[in-house]
Amino acid sequence: VVTEASYVNVPVISFCNTESPLKLIDIAIPCNNKGEQSIGLMWWLLAREILILRGKISRQTGFVLDDKEIMPDLYFYRDPQESEKQEAAEVMPEIK
Repeated sequence: VVTEASYVNVPVISFCNTESPLKLIDIAIPCNNKGEQSIGLMWWLLAREILILRGKISRQTGFVLDDKEIMPDLYFYRDPQESEKQEAAEVMPEIK
């Protein structure tokens, strides 16, 4: 996908760690891109900074949009089957 973007002059922004190849990358955002939670946190930070630049939120109010606080864990992938198992375990206590 990065190669095709270079053919049509589309800028490429990438989350990169120290050993990431930077060929054809226009903007590298240094971070840990190995773990699911670190990537989710970086998406949260990037979305927050974009909203600050657009003037939708301010640094003093935090990440509040339409009277709702946006938490970083909303950007983490959760397996739907795991959440169903967790909900079922909460509903039915263990029988011994």
